[in-house]
Amino acid sequence: MSSDGLNLPGADRAIRLLLVGATDEQAGWLRGLLQKSKTLRFETLRVAAIDPAQGEQSAAPRVDAVLLFCPTADPTELEALVSAGIAFPECASLVIADLEDEHFAMEALAGGARVALVRGGLTASALVSALLAAIASHRTIRALGVARKRERHLGNHDQLTGLANRYLFNDRLQQAVAAAGRNGRKMAVLFIDLDNFKLVNDTLGHGVGDGLLRSVAGHLSSSLRESDTAARVGGDEFALLLTNLHDELDAERIARKILSALDHPIELRDRSISCTVSIGIATLPGDGSDPKELVRKADTAMYHAKKRGRNRCEFYTDDMNEAVLRRVQLEGGLRTAIQDGSLRLHYQPLFDLRRERIVGAEALIRWQHPELGFLAPADFLPLAEETGQIVTVGEWVLQTACRQNVRWQRGGNEGFRMSVNVSARQLLEADFVDQVREALMTSGLSPELLDIEITESSLVSDAEVTVNALRALSELGVHISIDDFGTGYSALSYLKHLPIDALKIDQSFVRSLKSDPADATIIQAVVMMARGLNLTTVAEGVETHDQLLLLGSYGCNRMQGYLFGRPVEAEAFEERLRDPTFHWHRGDEESPGD
Repeated sequence: MSSDGLNLPGADRAIRLLLVGATDEQAGWLRGLLQKSKTLRFETLRVAAIDPAQGEQSAAPRVDAVLLFCPTADPTELEALVSAGIAFPECASLVIADLEDEHFAMEALAGGARVALVRGGLTASALVSALLAAIASHRTIRALGVARKRERHLGNHDQLTGLANRYLFNDRLQQAVAAAGRNGRKMAVLFIDLDNFKLVNDTLGHGVGDGLLRSVAGHLSSSLRESDTAARVGGDEFALLLTNLHDELDAERIARKILSALDHPIELRDRSISCTVSIGIATLPGDGSDPKELVRKADTAMYHAKKRGRNRCEFYTDDMNEAVLRRVQLEGGLRTAIQDGSLRLHYQPLFDLRRERIVGAEALIRWQHPELGFLAPADFLPLAEETGQIVTVGEWVLQTACRQNVRWQRGGNEGFRMSVNVSARQLLEADFVDQVREALMTSGLSPELLDIEITESSLVSDAEVTVNALRALSELGVHISIDDFGTGYSALSYLKHLPIDALKIDQSFVRSLKSDPADATIIQAVVMMARGLNLTTVAEGVETHDQLLLLGSYGCNRMQGYLFGRPVEAEAFEERLRDPTFHWHRGDEESPGD
């Protein structure tokens, strides 16, 4: 075995040996043997005994091996092995006895020595070989120990953040619950989810997303005590275990400390990223003593925090469980709603004041749930958006609406327009334009008779992706409208750069048109701006004749609302189309709503 293979010092440094308990005669004998080596240089240091605390001191000698001299082969002489292992854990220890005693040699090896030698008859070659073998084996065993320790760490910790993983968290949770039951102390589980994390991944890339997760993990760790545990239990989900609490409000204080720590933008790759989290809290004994139940209830409270606006913490209450069960019921049913035919499209007329007739319809989705009954869009579309099912649902809406419009075209309603709402999530799909193209081709609908409606918030989700999608749609010949205009946060400068055909004025402005001069002024300004940009305006939520006349006087001639009819299924809508001229009746005025 060569010294290179052992990674021993080269010619610039000798192998340093610490002699423990050696007399002058023994030290001289050892040096005499070592000097006979033709390949390696050795240096020796002598101490009478080893102080276990010596290895922790910066002044401790740097040595490669410790040689313990035991002249009488008495087991009491091996006590120094323990001190050597403590003071010099990275060094191999060797025992040199004057007397040959097999039992003593076994005791030495069991005590931590790598090699036990007998002085009598020991040659220079045998001594050097024993030293090299001891150093090599010690380093190998140390390396294996480090590898096993790292393997155990990786098995129990999240590789990205360094926090405990789900398995270690559950193990510590079970132990904490058992301890709390014995000592009567309070504890809490916090379930934490990043708000809008998928948007960060989709728009800025997974590298930035990973950096954000690591930064959040650091904030969580710095907010806890040494006795607490922070874990990453999912993609952007974290869990905290808080033990030995004085009262339940301690958990809330830590949750608010975390919210406060994330109140400032996080700097990543020359970007400032705003990050908020939603936190759910379950406590013991208040919410039970079953570990799985505590996690489930904390998770439930977290979803409730998201529903109430995000960037907040909520304690679990029994009422939340009903909401979660309903959510699970909706999510599961939504996966099969298209196949079982429980999703329906209703159509609301688009009225043209100048022509005094229905010129189009907006397709509005409804769900006839087999157990929960009739559900409006607000009851399930936010969930579909959150879970990603909106992509499949939206594609079904697009195809169904296009096919229905073709049937009406063939029934004598040439030029009839169909409007379809599209979510921000759909626009971010790489194949969304292909979905629209496919719906047009399979149905046979002319592109100019399809109107895609997007909200203002869609424009700020990912401006570049959205603009590219809208331009591709415009090149197909599809018309594009901004729905609920005036309620979002997009810059007006976007309008002159986007391929927009119409602005739909939100019904909140129309509702108080006659009673609030400010709303009237806003509508007039929007109509004038749209006219200057060569855009059509459509007023939503028109319900009275006075609203109709005022809008007409402002130059807004296209309208939707209960004044012209509620959303109805295709068969009922066809009856309205049989009379090409629309006649409104004062007795038909009803309250707002879809």
